[in-house]
Amino acid sequence: MIYWVISLLIFVLENKMPKKGKEKNTKNKEKHRKLMARKKNKEKQQKEETKQRLKNLNQKINAQK
Repeated sequence: MIYWVISLLIFVLENKMPKKGKEKNTKNKEKHRKLMARKKNKEKQQKEETKQRLKNLNQKINAQK
């Protein structure tokens, strides 16, 4: 019983206590998040531009008929 209580106490202390020192990879994670957001926005913008270009072409073709 005592062994179980000690094991539980050690588990709680190891997993719930904040880690000492600075967080690892926060700069890399932030940079990656920004780059991925930029990539996503670029793809979205290209998709919108393509859609608009095709819409304009379609209107031009319909006007010629």
